Amino acid sequence: MDNQFSKKYFFQLLTLTQVILDYCTVVISVFIGYYLYHFLLQAIDFGTGVQPIKIYVNLAFSAGFLFLVIFERFGLYSRKVGILNIEEMKRILQSLLIGSLILISFSFLIRPISSPQNTPLVMNDGSTLDIQGPLLYSRLILFYSLAVLFVLINIQRHFFNRFLLKFHVRGPGLNRVLIYGAGEIGHQLQRRFFENPRIGLKPIGFIDDDIDKVGRQIIGIRERHETQIPVLGTGLSLGDLVHAWDIHEIIIAIPTASTARIYEIINSCVKAGVRFSFVPNLFDMFIQQVRFEEIEGIPLLRMKGTRRSYIYLATKRLFDIIFSTVVLIFFIPLIPVIALLVKLDSKGPVVFSQKRVGKDGKLFNMHKFRSMHVTAGQYQQSPADHLDPRITKVGRWLRRYNLDELPQFINVIRGEMSVVGPRPEMPFVVDSYTPFQRQRLNLRPGITGLWQISSDRNSAIHENLDYDLYYTENQSFLLDLVVIAKTIGSGLRGKGI
Repeated sequence: MDNQFSKKYFFQLLTLTQVILDYCTVVISVFIGYYLYHFLLQAIDFGTGVQPIKIYVNLAFSAGFLFLVIFERFGLYSRKVGILNIEEMKRILQSLLIGSLILISFSFLIRPISSPQNTPLVMNDGSTLDIQGPLLYSRLILFYSLAVLFVLINIQRHFFNRFLLKFHVRGPGLNRVLIYGAGEIGHQLQRRFFENPRIGLKPIGFIDDDIDKVGRQIIGIRERHETQIPVLGTGLSLGDLVHAWDIHEIIIAIPTASTARIYEIINSCVKAGVRFSFVPNLFDMFIQQVRFEEIEGIPLLRMKGTRRSYIYLATKRLFDIIFSTVVLIFFIPLIPVIALLVKLDSKGPVVFSQKRVGKDGKLFNMHKFRSMHVTAGQYQQSPADHLDPRITKVGRWLRRYNLDELPQFINVIRGEMSVVGPRPEMPFVVDSYTPFQRQRLNLRPGITGLWQISSDRNSAIHENLDYDLYYTENQSFLLDLVVIAKTIGSGLRGKGI
């Protein structure tokens, strides 16, 4: 009974909790904006005068309902999630922009208080405020409130998602799933489930037709910590595993299997009385570039058209130049210090240069502050963690805060790289690309990107091309801002390698 209750009401309760948190965050942001305005007014005399709190109380509660409606319209209360919760962050930004425009327009149209000339208004503390005609909402208070809301709503949702990740391990209401197929696609599914607890699927184990894999532990990543999911058996024991582990769903993750084999697995799922779903055939070839359509009840997979917005490309290039220039100017005092520390810490040059493959396959020299000993091979795989003996003492500190990447902003200004994009690979790796994988070379490589802010940055770039392919198909200026914000947050927390 308890299990049925949790499965039925868990996500309704989850959504209600998120709605309440969002509403409280909006209300609190308005009050913080109000008091921040008056603090600055007293401290530096910046503002148009004292404002009565009464009208902002009404505004706070009204704004709370306004943003709830906008959040709902942008799908922020649905269980549909994207890679690394990037789509959620994009929708938050879009919602805040729309809400800001509505509130600012509202402030020009509505006069919350209108009194005859020279009629004093009694404040909450008993003091009086002289009003000369109608009193308008302060645009400064609105600006402060919206700026605070932008920060608080992202912090609130970040910690709520962190809570869900921890709750995901043992919480009620989650569907227990077995992943049929312990190959690369199965690994990707396991990773997505851990990254996105809102999906509501908890991987219990794997099934694989290769008997040699049975008993192995498949390593996954949850918040940069390794998790191990066992391969419990083969398809022959599917029914027994479903009942023994109380499985709610089987996800078939062997897209290269024959149609006959998929039918056999589906029949086994039906016989065991368990729900099933499957990754469509050819997933590993082009699933990032297809859209689902239906013609008179017949499902079709159709290739997406390549989107090339010249306005976006021009804006992106202008942003790259301005942002890189600002970063280099900001770090000018620190750059000589870093160079001196690198030189004193170990023998070798201060800057490490390496041939990388850029846009359209063109080679260029990518620059970094040297963080490894000169004895390390130039084209070996990058370190997976800070304990790698190839990394110098100063190098560990540089990599932890991503400061070794600073010279790459020169590559950006020169047009060889972008601030956000696919990570540039080494030539011998690109030589082994399939035609499909070479599509990541259609863009300028980036200093940061989806792979760089994921928990999978510990593994090789070419093993996680799904991040780059997702960015290729969904690139936008808003997505770039989200990636930059997450990169800055990661660097401030010292989450680099």
